[in-house]
Amino acid sequence: MNPTEPNLPPNQPAPNTSGGSTGDKKPLFPKGDDMFIIRPPAKKPLDKKAIIIVSLLSFLGLVVLVTVLVFSLIGSASGLANDYRRLAFIQVKKLDTPLKDLQPLTVLNKRDINQPIKTITLSKQSQPSLENVLVVGDWSARYKETVTLQSEVNSHYSHIENYHKDLATLIAFDDNTTEILLNEPNLAATVKPGDPLSIRTLSGSYEGYAKAIDDMAAPHEMTDLKKQLVTVFRTKSTIYLNWARSLEAGDATAGTLAAQKLSQQTAKIAPLVADQHYATLMNPSYQKLTTQQKSLENRLAQ
Repeated sequence: MNPTEPNLPPNQPAPNTSGGSTGDKKPLFPKGDDMFIIRPPAKKPLDKKAIIIVSLLSFLGLVVLVTVLVFSLIGSASGLANDYRRLAFIQVKKLDTPLKDLQPLTVLNKRDINQPIKTITLSKQSQPSLENVLVVGDWSARYKETVTLQSEVNSHYSHIENYHKDLATLIAFDDNTTEILLNEPNLAATVKPGDPLSIRTLSGSYEGYAKAIDDMAAPHEMTDLKKQLVTVFRTKSTIYLNWARSLEAGDATAGTLAAQKLSQQTAKIAPLVADQHYATLMNPSYQKLTTQQKSLENRLAQ
């Protein structure tokens, strides 16, 4: 026995002088194949509260970004609407002068509708077009109002063009009826009061005039006027026919009564075909155009 070792009971192992425990300590160096295995560090538990906060912040950031983008697009749509209004106003304003030249009475006096329509056509061709911004336009009240306004501007040009066509039809109608009225005295001069055949011929001529007027194109504003003219000429035709029949029956006084009736019918024609009467019939359509013109100018300028 080593004299430096303490006295120990029999069969008791010597104490471990390395300071470690043989039961709960791993060896200092791995043994065997374990020395080639890389063990990952232990995972920390996830912080769910932090994940929720980060997700919320990301979502809020996305919402803010989308909101800014939407408001930017809405502002852009409003800007496009303002640009359209400014340019459209310039062109619509150019219609003031030609519209004045298309007053019904002025047209009937001057018989010139070509120059005004040239100016109107140039203005229409120079009209701007409101750019399409898809669904964003529905979010901008300014843009939506301007879309409607653009449609009304386009309709205004169409209405002016239709009115111009009506004026051209009016001039042609006036020229044709005037030609008939100028020929009428020469036709009446051919009558032979005692000759039923010549009087029957006159009756047929007036029926032809009535049919010619009935077939003439005329603005819708003059539909009733045309019917009245047709009635007058057909009535004259009937008067001449009855006169001829009376003569054939031996009534020598029939001519006097016929002349009175013909004079009454002739007196009805002059007021119907007067320029002022034509203008009175066409003025409501013209006033509608000028009212729309002022309305568009005011709204485009806003």
